[in-house]
Amino acid sequence: MQVEYHNIRDAYRKGLLKYLSRAISGISLPENAEILDIGCGTGVPALFMAKNHNVHITAVDPDATSIQVLKERIRTIPLKGTIEPFQISFSEMKTHVEHYDLILAEGFLNVVGFRKSFPAIVNLLKKKRHIWSYTMNTKIIREKCN
Repeated sequence: MQVEYHNIRDAYRKGLLKYLSRAISGISLPENAEILDIGCGTGVPALFMAKNHNVHITAVDPDATSIQVLKERIRTIPLKGTIEPFQISFSEMKTHVEHYDLILAEGFLNVVGFRKSFPAIVNLLKKKRHIWSYTMNTKIIREKCN
């Protein structure tokens, strides 16, 4: 059952990569950009970013199976960038303020709540950097933080 769940979720996330690609093409990421992927699951967006860009990704998810799948994928897929997966919830995560150039929060804001989580996420961004998220109907929300 767990494998089937991940396969369904991954298929959905792979379908969203075209939107991520389009959003990324509209911003300028520095070389070796620091990216945080909140609720990374099995790493579909993180792997996409690390395959195509020289970036460093911190990928967090509380689900042990998802993180294990991501670790296996990191070992078998050639990447330009690096991914560090952590089995931890966002609320337990310790990180520096204004550390990330981009935050990927695919379904995270829907699950945890926009009003509760958005201020915490914004504090982790460097000035004039970006958040990429989507709502459950796949509408892209791009927020450029000043």
